[in-house]
Amino acid sequence: MNRFISLFSGAGGLDIGFIRAGWMPLLFTDSWKPATDTLIKNHPKIPTINKDIKDIPNDFFSKFKDIDIIIGGPPCQPFSRLNQNQLFEDGSETEINMNDPRRSLFMEFLRVVSLVKPKSMLIENVADLATRKLGAKDKDILIKDVIIDEMEKAGYKTRCFLINSVNYNVPQKRKRIFFIGIRNDLEITPTLPDTVEIKTSVIRELKKIQITNPNQRKKNHSSAWIEKAKLIPQGGYYNNLPIEYKKLKEVDSVFIREAVIQKGYCIKMGDKYYEGKLPDVFETQLHIGSGNYKCYKIMPRMGTYFRRIKEDISHTITRNPLIHPNKDREMTVREKACIQTFPVNYEFCGSVSDQHILVGNAVPVNLGEYFAKHIGEVLKLV
Repeated sequence: MNRFISLFSGAGGLDIGFIRAGWMPLLFTDSWKPATDTLIKNHPKIPTINKDIKDIPNDFFSKFKDIDIIIGGPPCQPFSRLNQNQLFEDGSETEINMNDPRRSLFMEFLRVVSLVKPKSMLIENVADLATRKLGAKDKDILIKDVIIDEMEKAGYKTRCFLINSVNYNVPQKRKRIFFIGIRNDLEITPTLPDTVEIKTSVIRELKKIQITNPNQRKKNHSSAWIEKAKLIPQGGYYNNLPIEYKKLKEVDSVFIREAVIQKGYCIKMGDKYYEGKLPDVFETQLHIGSGNYKCYKIMPRMGTYFRRIKEDISHTITRNPLIHPNKDREMTVREKACIQTFPVNYEFCGSVSDQHILVGNAVPVNLGEYFAKHIGEVLKLV
């Protein structure tokens, strides 16, 4: 049986995929307690460490022998575009510009790899890492190329793949990047598992849920919230709401110029609301200070708060609130986890907010399973 170690395990979505594919987990690690509590709750027999990986010494990992793969998703915060191009006046980098993966937790992942020397390794991360650059003095260097270079320096033939989870029987459009490295002495070039026809859907996954399943607590909403939610169609968004539901406060009429309402504002004339260019009939009726209309500031967007998921394929599941496809309420943690293809009895720990983060950051289980099966088949050749 193939054996694996999981670093930066999070909620364990990738790990469940490997377990389903017949792999044996030897260790889970994560520095966030809600994550390790979740792993311990669902995998009580697997050693789980709740520590910053930097604080786990070399001699602990050195005892692992004959490991087939090390998997994980080092946090992507150091790679954030918000951290780029931050320099002191003399051109040196500020502390905030620590987005170089060679200075990040990615290198801690490679530290463990160098100690254990597994046959292969798999790193998962955000899709736009494929186009992000280091910034600052190295502004033209792609982060993905640095990661590949460092994995190859560690002794692994490496390739990266940009994938969409919907191509691996996940009812969700979720793009991610995977780096696969196979130890040089095995003389194998990493490849991508074949895509498959989707056999599930959002509604099919949701129908699996029973009232007794964990993390199915539903949120209570105000009547005003429900009234707005009812106006959002499947797959819709905040922009589907009529203007009157977006207005924030009355403002001065200076935001109207030559019968054109500036972006972010609307006017009410009679019982109707208008934004953008007004119909010609109103041009002569608009008299500043005449009192025959009112001007309001409107909220142009509201994140994903009023977005609704379709019954077939979902957009990317995140930590943010999402509206149920055919019910006027927010989706529960359990429902979002089902779209991530977690088992219905898999329990997420921590506060409700923590649980949403765990689910939103997870690798879809079905996606992990296809990668695990493929890598297992490749390693059988050696």
